[in-house]
Amino acid sequence: MMVAWGLSGQEPVLQVTLNADSIGVGAPLRLQLTSDEPLSGGQRWQWPTFEPGDTLPQGWEILATGPLDSMASPELEAGLRREQWVEVLSWDTGFKVIEPFVLQSDSFGSASSAPVLVQVGLPRIEADAAPTPLQGYKPYTWTWWERLAQVLPG
Repeated sequence: MMVAWGLSGQEPVLQVTLNADSIGVGAPLRLQLTSDEPLSGGQRWQWPTFEPGDTLPQGWEILATGPLDSMASPELEAGLRREQWVEVLSWDTGFKVIEPFVLQSDSFGSASSAPVLVQVGLPRIEADAAPTPLQGYKPYTWTWWERLAQVLPG
């Protein structure tokens, strides 16, 4: 699914691409952000910042972020293309919105992506699901001397 906002020509365009349009609770969703920004006339656009552990509006939790990559824009004559992926998850079910991301400029306004609707559902449970074994459990046995040391006074 791809969502784009911006005018053709020398306007900035910010696109959000998702790897799925529906996920299960706690399942990661990867967002790919791509922008084509004009640089003519000294335009500078501020990229949104993402930190793992932060949350986006609507309760999306950021798990991981990729490096911000930049190259010459294939769409614009004098432009810059920037790309970054962000992995998010949600612990709530239902139809949830990923609100628009915004490119800010000091003197040229702003450009934003369109909001994206994602369905977050419960994971499917098997009819005869068996409990999973304990993770990281190590059996420990006490020696006779260790048991005796706990009972006897010092």
